[in-house]
Amino acid sequence: MKTSKNFKTPFQHTLFRTLSVGVVLLLLVGVVLSAPPTQPVRAAVVCTSTANGDWDGAIWSCAGGPTADDNIVIRHDVTLNADKSIASLSIETDQAAGTYFGSLQFLGVHTLTLSGNLNVDFAGFIDPGESTVAFAAGDQTITTNGQWVDFYNLTKASSGSLNFAPSAVAGQDGGGVHVLEKLTLKGASPVGSSPAAYLPVRSTTPGSAFQVWYEGSADIDFVDVKDAVNAVGTITATNTVDDGNNSGWIFGTGNAATKVALASSAKQGIINKAVTLTAIVTPLQASGKVTFFANGVDISACESIPVVEGKATCTVAFSALGSQIITSQYTAEEPFASATSNPINQVTVFAMYFLPALER
Repeated sequence: MKTSKNFKTPFQHTLFRTLSVGVVLLLLVGVVLSAPPTQPVRAAVVCTSTANGDWDGAIWSCAGGPTADDNIVIRHDVTLNADKSIASLSIETDQAAGTYFGSLQFLGVHTLTLSGNLNVDFAGFIDPGESTVAFAAGDQTITTNGQWVDFYNLTKASSGSLNFAPSAVAGQDGGGVHVLEKLTLKGASPVGSSPAAYLPVRSTTPGSAFQVWYEGSADIDFVDVKDAVNAVGTITATNTVDDGNNSGWIFGTGNAATKVALASSAKQGIINKAVTLTAIVTPLQASGKVTFFANGVDISACESIPVVEGKATCTVAFSALGSQIITSQYTAEEPFASATSNPINQVTVFAMYFLPALER
């Protein structure tokens, strides 16, 4: 009877197994040796300026200078000449001993992006140049400590909230945020079925107002404002919520609401004698142009008259006798809305002359 012989596979041979394991180990060692060395990740730190100088110079307490995750403290004169992103910024002064005075000067047109808070001590200083301070997504607070802090452009156009420390004194002596060129505060407009996400703009102390003073332009949309005072002039906001205790703001749903009232210097005028038509546009800050119409046809001498301090005027002489319906159409510039005035009935008649009574 024939007996069967069992054949071993290669892995059942001890020598083959030993060689295979050795080859695998050699390959692994080669991979490890050929891999580039990993750099340690530095944790976010508080990075303090240690001398006057450029942002990228060796003037910081942190090794290698600030990173985007660091909380920056400026106690000297620091200049910034490139775009930077950091966590928070504090410009500090030693008011008691006077050993350090912090300032930040922007050189050129650059953007400093903050994911955290901004604090400027009293006597701390920002020279904004023509640059932008932008706040990223998240909740941030601006503290100016009773002084006006200058910005060229100030922007928060993201999710989260922007909060301001209140001013101790109302008016120009009270301090706050002073924007030289453009103030931008924007929440998220509705997309498809998604509702708008309003950006809360708040005081850090409810009921105590903070102050904003801008001199250029404002782009404010989908914000929810409370405890805000515009110290000089008026801020016009579109698609906004007036949540109370606000002053110096015009709130609109869609474009800011406007009205036009039409008046004539002589509703019963004399043929071929000049009559002045005046369109009064409110609010006073509204800009744009006004065209005047007679019986629905634009008056050639009264087209596209600029609105100046809330008024547009046109002087015209009517050569036809009878009555005409006069209206005016205000064509707005953003963020205001266009509007049509009330109609007035303009009557034109012959001049009436009377001879004096003869004495008897």
